[in-house]
Amino acid sequence: MSNSMRLGDFDRSGSGNVDSAGSEKVLGTMPPKRKPGAPIGNANALKHGRYSKRIRAARLAALQATVKEREQQRSAWIATVPQTDYNAIVDALRALRRSKEAANVQLAEQFSDRD
Repeated sequence: MSNSMRLGDFDRSGSGNVDSAGSEKVLGTMPPKRKPGAPIGNANALKHGRYSKRIRAARLAALQATVKEREQQRSAWIATVPQTDYNAIVDALRALRRSKEAANVQLAEQFSDRD
């Protein structure tokens, strides 16, 4: 069996049916498949519904209000957090280490005096 097309066979390329001589068939032709979605250049989505200027402006205003509100909440929360004096903490840790070292020296002297 040859690979040539017969009358009534459909060509899946979407360009219509062509017989072995290269002339286009009239009977049994399938129209080309349409692509899904709107045609190229269709601006209906920009004029109506979700992507219209009015809806996009409303969404942007709501987003900006949300951002402003969260910034205010963040600022209020930061104001309630107590300020930490890290220098005082470091000084206290150094003093603790010095007192432990002094206590270790005293213990060492006590045990060395027993011998």
